[in-house]
Amino acid sequence: MKNFIDYEKLQRLSEADKDVPLYKKVMKLQEEAGEVAQEFLAWDDKQNGIKTNSSKSAQGTIEAVIEETCDVINVAIDILNALEIDYPELSGYIERRFQEKLDKWK
Repeated sequence: MKNFIDYEKLQRLSEADKDVPLYKKVMKLQEEAGEVAQEFLAWDDKQNGIKTNSSKSAQGTIEAVIEETCDVINVAIDILNALEIDYPELSGYIERRFQEKLDKWK
């Protein structure tokens, strides 16, 4: 998969948004993850010809699943950026954890 993420832009946005408390960013991540689930359930129900029990606001399209997944990734990276801004000494730790998690996925 190619790299769709503009990390530099996300970094700038995180720096501009540093007055937002971390707990609000974490709550936003949970909200966005729920929206991915809503959209996926609605899409999956449509694929299987089932009357959906998902939110009435769910579009139920694969494009909506992609949109909400992008939101989750952006918010998750914003959280890490915010932590790195507040705790620059943890930059190497964040990098090592990513590598360890990727290695664990093998």
